[in-house]
Amino acid sequence: MKPSMSFNCLSGQSFVIIRLILPLVFCSILISGCNNDKVSKKAKIAQTVSDSVGLKDKNVEKTALENLDLPNIEPEQIIEEKPFVAFTPFWTYYSTKILLNEDFIGYDKNRSRISKAKFLKQLSTGIYQPILINPTDSIRYQLKRSPRSADTGIALYMEKFANDQLTFYSMEGKPIPKFNFTTIDDRHYTSNNTKGKIMLFKCWFLSCSPCVKEIPDLNELVETYKNRNDFVFISLAIDEKAPIKEFLKKTTFDYQTVAHQEPYMVNKLHVQGYPTHFLVDKQGLVVKVSNDVREMKMFLERLLAKN
Repeated sequence: MKPSMSFNCLSGQSFVIIRLILPLVFCSILISGCNNDKVSKKAKIAQTVSDSVGLKDKNVEKTALENLDLPNIEPEQIIEEKPFVAFTPFWTYYSTKILLNEDFIGYDKNRSRISKAKFLKQLSTGIYQPILINPTDSIRYQLKRSPRSADTGIALYMEKFANDQLTFYSMEGKPIPKFNFTTIDDRHYTSNNTKGKIMLFKCWFLSCSPCVKEIPDLNELVETYKNRNDFVFISLAIDEKAPIKEFLKKTTFDYQTVAHQEPYMVNKLHVQGYPTHFLVDKQGLVVKVSNDVREMKMFLERLLAKN
């Protein structure tokens, strides 16, 4: 079955919430005006995505990985996967084989190696689908053009999420934007007093069911590192202090929660989908950004293995 979508305007704000009912789902907020124009839903969504996923900063730095002198793909290395037409098989493949926030090596449609930034940029046009190349000593993806008959949801999905990944990739290795948080329990966290700490930020809001569903996994993460004094777990919520406190009376959440953080999340962290997690190292630099707590655990373990 094709994923269903529902569209609701948030009261008092110019946002449209798009909920993708998928095996792995999160709440995606796209900037758009709420209006009653007589336009088809599909046209509105296409325009919403097109208008809202553009990047402000087009100059994405290359990483050391991208500067490696690696060859183009040899024919025998290619898995002859055909690009998908229907959304369901596309999503099954994408959600099990593709991880765009990994340090992968990318190839264009002609099998020539390109930087990760260029790969994501081309993927964000909605014209291509990412295909996994035979695994060797590294993760490699190739771009393949979507058929004209492909479900339009595939293009919309790739436009949105490739752009998100490009935005977050551009933040890797750069300082987390300056902050001065006061939690709902009056604890203070700033860019200065967290120096020398590994930080995990969770961006969310109360009515986001995937955000709430992952809380037990996040509590397990806190439990795992409870004896270390160099970890900080911070929950950045859109909601106000009072409803958060009511929620926490019934649900245990071991992160330190900061209320009313939408301006920081949207304007500084460029978050559009929830939940979103940021891993920050002891130097205050962004290591990885992910919508999946399982991925974030993996990235955290890698970071600790380096230290």
